[in-house]
Amino acid sequence: MRLGIVLLALGTIAAPVSTARAAGDETSAGLAAPRPRAVEPTVVVLPEAPRVAPGLDDEGLSALSDARARELRFVRGSLLYLAYTESNSVVDGLLHATMGGVWIGFGAGINGLEPAIRTYYYVQGGSMLARAGVAFAIRPNAKRAALEIDAMPSRTRAEAEARLAYGAEQLRLLARQHRTKRLLSSGLSIASGVIPLPFALNSGVAPLTSGWAIVALVSGGIDVITGIIGLAIRTEAERRYRAYEQMRVTRVESIEIGALPVFGGAGASFTLRYH
Repeated sequence: MRLGIVLLALGTIAAPVSTARAAGDETSAGLAAPRPRAVEPTVVVLPEAPRVAPGLDDEGLSALSDARARELRFVRGSLLYLAYTESNSVVDGLLHATMGGVWIGFGAGINGLEPAIRTYYYVQGGSMLARAGVAFAIRPNAKRAALEIDAMPSRTRAEAEARLAYGAEQLRLLARQHRTKRLLSSGLSIASGVIPLPFALNSGVAPLTSGWAIVALVSGGIDVITGIIGLAIRTEAERRYRAYEQMRVTRVESIEIGALPVFGGAGASFTLRYH
């Protein structure tokens, strides 16, 4: 009887010991499941949306009327857009100069060319060189205007008005430069397409249906069509300045009425503010 009780007691003690040992073996072998950890909530704070476009001060906009503040936003946005989309005039000039040199090199370097064909090469090369000269001479710089208008302060009404006046003037200059460049480039394109045709068609070296005549007609026609399209379609700078001019209509901002003392009585003064 005592022996059975002792064996039973030993079995009862051995069970938790073996269980603890097995758990220890699993832990040492890396098989034990990790204890779950409490996940702390993450708070994400979103920044407030700006009430005005970046680069425009609240003080400067509040000092202006709604119409003038809208004009300032439009002018600044137009300068930024033109700065982002504007091509590099120096690169354009170098490309045209290279193409012009290639055309003239063909005309001067290939032996045995007929005078009409040689003249065609020279005219095409001269047209490219003239376009390069236009690109080098007229170089709109919207990036500089955009940087300067962003750097100008607008804490007071006077500063905001000066900033608007500067932006409007820069937009006007850019529109004029792009218009001049467009007209000159389009005129040169039309000229380069028309001038060689009489030499090519009356050369007597090939009939009208020959490959040479077809190339001259097709290239000349493309130049003429490109020039006509350039004359008809305004550039982005011209369209934006035209839109700004349409925004600038005369608006009454305020009417002030005050007493005006005069000899032997009193009068009234009226002050009308508009732009």
